[in-house]
Amino acid sequence: MIQKNGETIARGAQTRLQRLGQVYGINFTFEGKVGNSRMSHRLTQYAGTKRPVWQRKVIEMIFERHFEGTGDINNEEFLLQIARDAGLDETEVLQYLGSDAVAAEVDSIADGARAKGVNHVPTVELNGIMIEGADEPGEFYEALVKVRALS
Repeated sequence: MIQKNGETIARGAQTRLQRLGQVYGINFTFEGKVGNSRMSHRLTQYAGTKRPVWQRKVIEMIFERHFEGTGDINNEEFLLQIARDAGLDETEVLQYLGSDAVAAEVDSIADGARAKGVNHVPTVELNGIMIEGADEPGEFYEALVKVRALS
């Protein structure tokens, strides 16, 4: 975040996120390692093939341990621990994470998102209007007003 936006903007965004997070019981630490998230997407996708409730559980654990801890979303052992804690079969998870077919599918989804102009997470699209990153609630309101005007 600092490399992309400069220290002043990044620290301001972190402070804003920490304040907003506290309202919802989220204690952002910004200590989790930022990196390629494809392995975590693969784990999430795998959990969804088993039970949707497991997929949600895995997503919540990844977010909590990354954003409120020091979790590395690109570290296989970090993801395997989440899989174990979610009750998933470790052997199956390892096979899924290492599958070339799954990797190609996840890459295809990511490439499709980039082709649509998605460059940040989260990104929300409302009737063709893209809202990127942790924008202020006012940005969402403005987008909703524009969408309504287009209807």
